[in-house]
Amino acid sequence: MKRQQLMDMDNAHFNMNIDWVIKGEIFGKGNITGMDEKTHADYQTKKDEITAEYNTYQASKKTPEEIEALKTSAKAKLISGEALTEDEANTIVL
Repeated sequence: MKRQQLMDMDNAHFNMNIDWVIKGEIFGKGNITGMDEKTHADYQTKKDEITAEYNTYQASKKTPEEIEALKTSAKAKLISGEALTEDEANTIVL
């Protein structure tokens, strides 16, 4: 599992799957034998990093209503020839 997949999950699924991403980033595809990966020196650092990224990503997500409002505004501006804001441009391009 990759980090981007984790970012799109709800909080419960994020917490259930974060260890898979940490294992992949710390250990790669290597087999971990005889060692609890949570005791690895980099585990907590990596978990804190990914959790902070997740929280920032979730806080920046727009609601469906906000997205629709941006699309409507962008369409009106395109028709009238006005300049789009960055949010409006991102909404119609993404």
